[in-house]
Amino acid sequence: MDPLLFTAPARIRVLLVPVHPIKAPTFHRHVQLVKNFNVVRLGDVTPDMRGVQSAMFSSQLFHEGQLHFNFVTSYEPEHAYLEEFQMHRRIFGVIGIMDCCEWSDLKEGYNKFSEIIKNYRTAVAHRCFAFDPSEDQPDDTKGLIMIPNVGEMNFYMSTMISDFANNILTEFGNLATDIEKRQIIYSPKIPTPNSPQLQNGSNNQQSNGRYSAPLQSFSSPELKSSQAFSLTPPVQAMTTAGVGGAAAGVAPKESYHSRSFSSSTLVNIAAQAANVPTDMRLKKRAPGRILKLIADLYLMAGILPNALQNYMLAIEATKANSDYLWHGSALEGLCVVLLLAAYLHAEIGPPIIQSQPLASPTATDQPPSSPESPQVLWVETTEKYVQVLTLYAKTSSSSNDQVPPLIYTEACLKVAKLLACIWVAGGWGDDALKLIVHGGTPEKGLNEKWGLSSVCGVSKIEVTQWAMKGYGSYVEDMSITEQIHITTTLSTIFSIINFRRKHAFFLRQTALLILPLIAKPRNSSPQTNKPPTGSESGLLTCLKKVTETYGIGDDVDQTDYSVMAEDARPLTFGWPDIQIDVLKDALTISDSLPDYPSMVKYTTRLLRKLFMYLHRDEQIRLSASIPRIVSAGKKQGLDMEFKYWGLNVVKGIQVCRPTSRRIPYPHAGKKLSLKNEEKKEGVSPFIYQSFNKKKADNTQIHLVANETSYFLVTLANPFAFDLDIQSISISTDGVAFTPNTMSITILANTSITLRLLGTPTEPGELIVRGCKIKVHGCLEQEFCVYLPPSDEEIKRKEKEEEYSKRIKKCGLAVLDNLSHTTNNQKGFLKVSVISEQPLIKIKSTSLMHGAIMLFEGEQAEMTIKLENVGKIPVDFLSLSFSDSTIANTQALLNSSDMPAEEAYEMELYAHRQSVFSWNQKDNVKILPGSEWIVNINVFGKRGCVNGTIQIDYGYLNRPNTSDDEPFYTRQVHYPVLLTIHQNLETISMDILNFKPLCEGENDGVVNSCSDNNKLIEDLLKVMKWNNKGTKEDFMEKMENDYCLLTFDIRNVWHVGFDVTIEADEGEEIDPLSITTTIQPTSTARIILPIKRISLSEKEYTQPIPSLSEKQFVVSKGPKGTVEQERLALALFWYREKLLQKIKAIWESQLTNQKGMVDIRSLRLNKSMLNVLKINEISFGIDIEDGSKVTKLSCNQFKCPVNEFVKMKFIIYNHQGIYILEI
Repeated sequence: MDPLLFTAPARIRVLLVPVHPIKAPTFHRHVQLVKNFNVVRLGDVTPDMRGVQSAMFSSQLFHEGQLHFNFVTSYEPEHAYLEEFQMHRRIFGVIGIMDCCEWSDLKEGYNKFSEIIKNYRTAVAHRCFAFDPSEDQPDDTKGLIMIPNVGEMNFYMSTMISDFANNILTEFGNLATDIEKRQIIYSPKIPTPNSPQLQNGSNNQQSNGRYSAPLQSFSSPELKSSQAFSLTPPVQAMTTAGVGGAAAGVAPKESYHSRSFSSSTLVNIAAQAANVPTDMRLKKRAPGRILKLIADLYLMAGILPNALQNYMLAIEATKANSDYLWHGSALEGLCVVLLLAAYLHAEIGPPIIQSQPLASPTATDQPPSSPESPQVLWVETTEKYVQVLTLYAKTSSSSNDQVPPLIYTEACLKVAKLLACIWVAGGWGDDALKLIVHGGTPEKGLNEKWGLSSVCGVSKIEVTQWAMKGYGSYVEDMSITEQIHITTTLSTIFSIINFRRKHAFFLRQTALLILPLIAKPRNSSPQTNKPPTGSESGLLTCLKKVTETYGIGDDVDQTDYSVMAEDARPLTFGWPDIQIDVLKDALTISDSLPDYPSMVKYTTRLLRKLFMYLHRDEQIRLSASIPRIVSAGKKQGLDMEFKYWGLNVVKGIQVCRPTSRRIPYPHAGKKLSLKNEEKKEGVSPFIYQSFNKKKADNTQIHLVANETSYFLVTLANPFAFDLDIQSISISTDGVAFTPNTMSITILANTSITLRLLGTPTEPGELIVRGCKIKVHGCLEQEFCVYLPPSDEEIKRKEKEEEYSKRIKKCGLAVLDNLSHTTNNQKGFLKVSVISEQPLIKIKSTSLMHGAIMLFEGEQAEMTIKLENVGKIPVDFLSLSFSDSTIANTQALLNSSDMPAEEAYEMELYAHRQSVFSWNQKDNVKILPGSEWIVNINVFGKRGCVNGTIQIDYGYLNRPNTSDDEPFYTRQVHYPVLLTIHQNLETISMDILNFKPLCEGENDGVVNSCSDNNKLIEDLLKVMKWNNKGTKEDFMEKMENDYCLLTFDIRNVWHVGFDVTIEADEGEEIDPLSITTTIQPTSTARIILPIKRISLSEKEYTQPIPSLSEKQFVVSKGPKGTVEQERLALALFWYREKLLQKIKAIWESQLTNQKGMVDIRSLRLNKSMLNVLKINEISFGIDIEDGSKVTKLSCNQFKCPVNEFVKMKFIIYNHQGIYILEI
């Protein structure tokens, strides 16, 4: 029973001792049975009829009274010097617990019990209960009470306890008689180490197992002496500040009420009383002290009216003699009487008169009465205790009557506990009285509050003030056990009113005080593998509660940082310095027990939670201690395997993109070829689109089954010591995956990036959870990595944090708020694993060193030999090409503002003149290990220096697949270096009308008749006119429908070339062909008859097309007139029509090379256009009189002079519409 229970003075202490041999569980089971009968009604106790004196406490006049037993299993004689001052601290009875199953001779067991009770001389009643007797064991031992485990055991035990109570009450009468004969009664005084009583007491101390520790003290025969008896101080009364109490007199620095006395007034009163002779003063005070002791016996006997009467008399007597210590103790007993009467709802005296304010030390006490108004009784009680503390404070100047610090502290704590019970019960009433009288742990819930509001007039602040009055500097002068008891009570009080920090503070102090008592025997004996004892388990429980309150409890260990992507953050709750001190204290206590699992737990927690506040040397020391602790624990047979205790070392993971020859490219289906699919890629014709978001390069990465995959993993070590990772591998889910492991050491405060590999063994979806890591000394553990949150989630989280900042959470409410937070993660990285893919390599080519040299326009052929080095056949093959001119031309087009006709020429040059080409074969089948040859045509393109051949291949016709299923291809690239030499160039283009002259006439077209005739003969051969008509018909045909195209071709190479010019006029006319040989550094004039061209207005006024599908950009240059733009369009379209007819081919007989001559460098002008085009309406002249007129050429006639001729005008309509009027 808690001695700080408010009603502890009303309880009779009875010691339960085991009669060995008996098993501990059996003993505790029977002890619990006896404790069920700790309350006995006075009406159930048989009255004693032997005499008046012996029956003074066994009278049944007060039937409502109750006897309260305090059954204890141990007795610490540390407070034996207080047993005369406070009678309830004595052992009044001893009950032996015997297990009949362990004894064959019960008489021998009873004799052993008789030897035990000799050690407890203050006990006035004895019983020996023999439980579970067998039928063979006779009940013939006098004084031994056999209790069978059959029948109504409760009724039987109740009868035995009632008889035991009658015996104690009878002995109370004898004790009262002896006390009344006393002439001098000394006040309690803390013994010193040199006192003879301390030395004698230590010799008389005997042991009876772990359940009791008896020590010689005063007993009832000693009370018969008229002289004062000496007290035997305990050996254990050692203090943390020394032996004894230098500050035994306690004077609180601050008074709870304004009516209390000041310290100067009390000193003056005590100084006036110090002149009285000591013996005379003690004899005067003896009657009041005797009344107080007898009142204590009445209180324990449950006779409240008599106790009330004697306390009132004692108060008057002690007050009259300035006996402040005993006066205050009598007031404490009076308060207990009033509370018990209120609990029993009993009338014990006249109405209570409230005490007057303590205006002066000579104030007269008014007699209290029964609490007719229970709601104000606790107020009366607190006011009485204010007076009690004032009286105790007056003893500070006395040398013989100083209040022991323990008495003063217990008085404060009793009031604090009383008020706490009222607060937690919701106010004054039966529930509060039940908690005050019987004690126990109150049930929290209905009245559990965090605020400081009062409940029925009792506030947390008031409870705290009373509690802290009992915890002054004088507590350090008390013994360790007393300090432990005080700090434990304080922690209990603050736990009741939910002051969790104060509760944790005193729990921490309790643990530190208990530590020397437990650690000392451990250090002197060898360690053994034994489970924690009760005290050790209690210490560990205290540490658990303390760490939880300061935000570093087991929740920190339950929070698995291995599945969180968050980095270490500053603490959001608590003070780091305090948390570090608390964890260090917990580590020290665990080390002293020693409890190796707790040592590991608190060491790792200190590093995990607070490493950023620890010095580098401290971190290294703590990390180095972990292996030693684990090794020591394993030697004791403990399971010391644990997971990695730090933060998530994996900060990021991503799939490595395979090498270019191993990347699988997805396609929509087998019906779509690779080229068509590339063309269908969304190429926007607009340079800038304001409403379209720029897409990042988030090309999905595909892994291939049964091929090694690589992952980039970023690891970080935030600690000041190196992390030795014994094994690390990729942790996956989904399809089967075979990871490869490796080991590494992460240096202090660094981060590294590793490349880990593994092999998926089947197609499907691979979920990359993170890494499996085994840190040195820890179990293998999975460290998960989540996907980063999206932009919307980040914005939503920012809004939530902004909103939470507006609601202030202070104190421990922050801790509760943190405990409810959840880790909302998006998910893991998912990677698609496709079926096995073929793998091809380029085994050889027809090129030497991958380079080729060509003439401009030359067409050559190269071969590439492919080899299937994979395990899957290839049935799809596609080639695509790129060259250096494409990128250069596109960059020039994007960066400059050039005319449309020049842009068209550049686009045509870049996109329509391909350097590479090939003839696709339909049936491609490359089995694993076989070879395949690809023929590629190479064209000598002016300005091209390099190109790339891209070969896409795959396996499409897989078993059990449909045409709509997507397929994958791989690519292999072959770069080619090109050297292009220019051999021929075209210059000086012109277009002329065909107008031959004769008879010495010269118009500038043909120089002479001989040249004219030669030209006509050449044209007849070119046009193969011999079988088509006469020479005049040819001339007329040429003059009307043809013109002459002339240009020069210059050979800039050192080898001669045969050049063939062809003109294709359509199906009606055979193609014209002219072949000439051009020697090195020579120039040849080409004259080619070209049929004149007729285009409609709709055809030659259409805009110039663009071949690159880009947005039309308005020219920045000066805009021409409509006529100028119309002329430019006509020049462009007539030139395109002309170039479509003409083709030039060169051939070298020496090197057997051939190619095309680039004639697109030729340009038209306005005069050429006038000759080339056919007018929409033309006129012809003819003279019908053929006898006198000779026709020389078209529209040229030889007529006689001064004669009339008949001329005919012919109008030709070359348009596609009718002409109505001329």
